[in-house]
Amino acid sequence: LVGSFYQPRLVLTDPGVLKTLPERIFSDGMAEVIKYGCIYDASLFDQLLSLDKENLEEDLEGIIETCARIKKEVTEKDEMESGLRKILNFGHTLGHVIETYFNYQKYSHGEAVAIGMHYITQQSERKGITREGTADKIRDILIKYNLPYKMPDLEKNKVLEILARDKKFSGDKISLVLLKSIGQVTLVGFDKNQLTEFIL
Repeated sequence: LVGSFYQPRLVLTDPGVLKTLPERIFSDGMAEVIKYGCIYDASLFDQLLSLDKENLEEDLEGIIETCARIKKEVTEKDEMESGLRKILNFGHTLGHVIETYFNYQKYSHGEAVAIGMHYITQQSERKGITREGTADKIRDILIKYNLPYKMPDLEKNKVLEILARDKKFSGDKISLVLLKSIGQVTLVGFDKNQLTEFIL
């Protein structure tokens, strides 16, 4: 919130800790893993789609390493989020709206982002930005990892009110992360009215 940047000296990951999590919280984290496949690595997406629960546990260390590498590559190229790093926000603009709309009670962060990824891809398919069938692939992988994908009913005025407070707006503009296909993204600029029309 302050906008300060500090680089880590070391990143430690203990995959064993994940085994202590309730299933819903584990699925919540998988939404971010799925996001990395959507925005950057189609082979990671395909791997996640093909794994069963047992194989997922066996491959978890490699999957975590892949996600950490992707984030490292993206943030090194764009530390201050002036361009490329914005792709990490895929699903998050709408996800934050959903979280806030329901006062952080109905959906967890990962669940809201999951809905955001699917719905925004449905909308961009309709506009011809995203390859047809991409939203269905995202729906299938979200179902596999026990994540919601259906957009809840939202009141337009309340959505506008929430968007007005979104810190990712620069003036009246925001860059929305959309998929061309799994693993390929594009940034499209919207003002608040265009964005509301696009997502509702």
